[in-house]
Amino acid sequence: MICTKTRFTLFRKLLPVLLAVVLVFGLCGRAFAADSAAGTDMRLTTTQGTVTLKNINGKTLSVRDGMKLYSGYTLSTGAKSYAYVTLDSQKVIKLDANSSTEIRAKGSKLEIMVKSGKLFFNVKSPLTSSESMNIRTSTMVTGIRGTSGYISVLDTNTSSVAITDGQVQVESTDTGAGSQSVTVQAGQTASVAVQQNGTETTISLENLTVESIPGFVAVELQKDEDLQQRVQESSGLPVDQIIESADQRLSADEQQAEDEMESAGFLTDRVTQAPIFREPETNTGSDYYPEVPQWPESSEPSSEPSSEPSSEPSSEPSSEPSSEPSSEPSSEPSSEPSDSYTVTTDITITQLESYLTQYNKVTVSAGVAVTVNTTGTIPAGKEVILNGSLSITSNGKLTNNGSLTVGNGGLITIEQNTAGTDGGGSTVNQTNHLLINNGTLTVSSGGTVVNNSYAPYGANGSCGVNNYGSVKIEVGGSFTNSGDFCNYTGGTLDVSGTWSGSSVTNQGGTVSGINTLVENP
Repeated sequence: MICTKTRFTLFRKLLPVLLAVVLVFGLCGRAFAADSAAGTDMRLTTTQGTVTLKNINGKTLSVRDGMKLYSGYTLSTGAKSYAYVTLDSQKVIKLDANSSTEIRAKGSKLEIMVKSGKLFFNVKSPLTSSESMNIRTSTMVTGIRGTSGYISVLDTNTSSVAITDGQVQVESTDTGAGSQSVTVQAGQTASVAVQQNGTETTISLENLTVESIPGFVAVELQKDEDLQQRVQESSGLPVDQIIESADQRLSADEQQAEDEMESAGFLTDRVTQAPIFREPETNTGSDYYPEVPQWPESSEPSSEPSSEPSSEPSSEPSSEPSSEPSSEPSSEPSSEPSDSYTVTTDITITQLESYLTQYNKVTVSAGVAVTVNTTGTIPAGKEVILNGSLSITSNGKLTNNGSLTVGNGGLITIEQNTAGTDGGGSTVNQTNHLLINNGTLTVSSGGTVVNNSYAPYGANGSCGVNNYGSVKIEVGGSFTNSGDFCNYTGGTLDVSGTWSGSSVTNQGGTVSGINTLVENP
């Protein structure tokens, strides 16, 4: 009896400890699972020479080996300088000298933007079905699954990818005539060039030669026996010759780069002015999968502190007080999309839709064109501010379920569609050229809409503009209706600005401001 009581008393004393252990392991398990699922543990593992790191706000950070990187960080190297980044234990990239790249991530989706120079990649095991890794330049996108190779950016209009083992899919950027794609096998190089006028893209495939492999890649092959075996088996390249001359190759490349820089008057980074890499007019963060929250400028320290600044966010508590106010969050950054983004280069409606999956508000800058030559949608809850131009052409159709504002200098043009006749002699549309508004369309002061598209008589839902939501032409805004504008049940058209051209066909909606130009069938 005494023994049983003693055991029970001991159990009661140990019970809180056991529960605490279970709780700790449970929390650690969940934290580990969340971190593993996120797949965003990017680290600057090693640097050589002069390496510059900037965060998403453009602030220069102190560089140290092993520091954690976040989406939107830009990494640049100087002469005879190199940087290694691990995206996880199976994905490694190396930045060549005189190169610049931006890393973007969200969860298990990764994109590396090579702005200039060269980048080596080594993905040691195939990606899972839930992962993606793309390497982008101004002329192409390379989809990586499990392979090694290197990307070279020659100038704004030309870049290439060489594969040393495995294979990749390369797609050219859309120049207006549509994109092209090609599969690049181990032992091949694909070069993608865009003509100066931007209307034509060429992709050429060549065999990868020993002589063409740069020194910064050769030295990686030299020290990795596993990579040597993969390259030998996959590409058939004479690995022994490559690694035997690796150091000499690297020295020769460095000397050549130094000579070129001197002869060019230290002209570097010929590519970052390509439209795809231009900075937004406002600091809205990464084009692709933003993760670091935006912070007001006032949160930056006015001067550099005397002690070493913290150069990265930390999710672990520190036993020492911070020596400076940090512009980065103290805990793991949120993976929620940033609120807004500004487009500074011409895009298609498909690209605009892609931005709207990441941002709640997209502003199209003045002078920037959006082409709608296929079916596209502005989702409910999303906002587009158009300070540039949007053209609905070819077989385009745009459905606005959210908010579309034509700002000062903004222009929407709906091309005149092609018409024919059916068997009974009635006019019919052969292409779309439609704007369907289910949300809010606002033409503000200085904004213009020109509708040249029309519909067959009595064809419900096929007018150039079909309004089921709210259209507002504010003071100073103008709407030129050379085609058909149909206002259906539930739709409202409020004109305080200028309306010219054809009448409005009002079929159960509400129209104010242009009563003399309204037809009620």
